This record gives sequence, C-alpha cells and structure tokens, in this order.
Amino acid sequence: MSVSCTKGAFIDQVSYIFQDCSTILFIHDFGDGGDLLKLHNQRGGFTLEEVLFYTCEMVIGLEFIHQHNICHRNICPRSILISGTGHCMISNFFDAVICSNNNEITGDVGSPQFKAPEVISDSYSKSCDIFSLGCTIYYLFYGESPIVTDPITEQISYKLLDRLNQVSPLDTVFDLSTQNAIEKSQNEDNSGDQLQETEFQDILIRGVCSKAADSRFNPTWSKREIFLFPNRLEIPAEQIVIPIDEIISVEKIKPKDTEAILIKTHSRDITFSFEMGFEQEQWYVDILKVWKNVTNLSKNAPKQISIRRSMKEEMKRQKKVAIAHSKIANGSVSSI
Repeated sequence: MSVSCTKGAFIDQVSYIFQDCSTILFIHDFGDGGDLLKLHNQRGGFTLEEVLFYTCEMVIGLEFIHQHNICHRNICPRSILISGTGHCMISNFFDAVICSNNNEITGDVGSPQFKAPEVISDSYSKSCDIFSLGCTIYYLFYGESPIVTDPITEQISYKLLDRLNQVSPLDTVFDLSTQNAIEKSQNEDNSGDQLQETEFQDILIRGVCSKAADSRFNPTWSKREIFLFPNRLEIPAEQIVIPIDEIISVEKIKPKDTEAILIKTHSRDITFSFEMGFEQEQWYVDILKVWKNVTNLSKNAPKQISIRRSMKEEMKRQKKVAIAHSKIANGSVSSI
C-alpha cells in the first residue's frame, strides 16, 4: 500500500515501485531524522510547543489519507518519520486498507499499545486512526502509551482515565490556556489526604517486564512490575532494590532469540525484557541516562567525610592552635 496517487503534505511519498517474480521494492522519501520514537528517546521528551507542532502536521497528513479513503491502522510514534528539515512524514502503510465512508473494516492489526479497542472486535471504521493518533500524542507528552495490559488477567486498561481529575493532555494540545491549569494543579492539593503518593512521587518510569529467574540452567521468565527512580531500580514482587550507584554496566543481550536488558551490579545481575520493542528501547535509554547522571555526580562531587571524623580533625586542629598560642605566650616561639 502506498500513497502515490497525489502529493500530500506530511506523507511519506513513494516515488518508484519495482517488482520481480518474488520481490516488490518501494523507493520512498528518506527520513533523515529517524522516527518520532527515536527522536523522543534522544531528546528525553518534547516541550508543549513541539508537541503542538508535530500534532498539527500529523492531523493534516491523516486528514489527507482519510480524504482518499485510506485507513492507516498503525499510527504510532514509530510510523511517523522525521524529514531532514524537521517535518513529520506519516509512513509504514503496510497495514493500510482502502475503504469508502460506508464500508466497515475488519482485521486485528497495528501496534497493541496504540490501536483502538474496536480494532480487536469484528469491524471498525477509519476513526480507529484518530484513537491511535491520540495515543501517539499522549506518548509525546508522557513518554509512555496510555494502554496497559494486565500481565495476569490480560485485561486492557487506559492510563488516560486515571488522569481525568487532572488536565487531559489531549485537551492541552488544542487549548494553550490549559497549560496554566496544569501548572496550577501540580502546585495545589498539597494539603488533606496524601494517600500513599509520597512514596512513588519521584518515579521516572514504570511498567511490566518479563524478568528472567536467577538460574543458570533453563531460566524461566515471569511477569513483574518494575519501577525506575532517580536513585534506584525496584521490582517489588521480588523485593529487589538496586541502587543506581551500584550498577557496573547496562547492556543489551539476546538470550534465546529474545532481546533483553542485562544490568550488572557488584552483588547480582538481573535480566528483563518488554513485549514492545519501543518500550524496551525507552527503558534501556532511561536506565542508561540515570546511571550516567549518577556516575557523573559521584565523580564531580567533593570528597565526603563522616561527621565523627570531621569533629576529630577539628579537635586536633584546635589543640595544635592552643599549643602554638601557649608557646608564643611563654616566649619559646617568636610570633611573626
């Protein structure tokens, strides 16, 4: 599937198509800047103005696609390429289908953490792209998908519902005035019931990973909730707490054809992976960034000494000063 019938703004254009008996080759625009997922990981997030900029271009591109009766079905950060001039290009049309306004679409395709709930059902319409676009905008704001799958019940939930008492990021995209409301909501509610949020208010990222059991022979994988803090990594179900300053290395490995993250510390090694490739890449980048920050702080920080040692050194200094003053007073040492 290619969008080569007419020129559309913010669309990855296909210039040539070659075919032989076994292969079809598409020659399309080159995304010098990678995709939105890669750019988000490199930048560590986007400002409100940048999210507005990319959202407007994605909306224009998606409107063009729908006007030509095409349903993309896989709108996500990885499907949005960035041109050499910094503009969006909607790409990855391999799951796209041609449909009319009245025809219903079938087929469960697309990225699980960005597809609309109706895609899992029997039929749906082009509006499923709008839902995926909203999830993509959410990702640009928060660095994670609003769709979460429970590892035990496999029930799908939406983080967006948990933020209904706050300002919705989707409203913020279309209303700059709500930015003030966001800042106000972050500064309010400091009194009254605090629940148990104080314990987790400094979480950088959280998710559900597949952790390898600590076994050298035939290791098994178990679903575990994982948290990354500015100074530690936690897996509460196994009571694992890894201080960031004890990490020796953070590596990408591939045990049994499964990409995973290996963290080596002075006392233990842990291996874990994520179902979605973009989520695993995000965790790898975030852990690496936090580890490097802590390492740099440790190198640049002044040498710390204990309070007891400081008091002891101070007493010695005062004693030496008193002896020197006594010698000067007795005339045994001439003062300068």
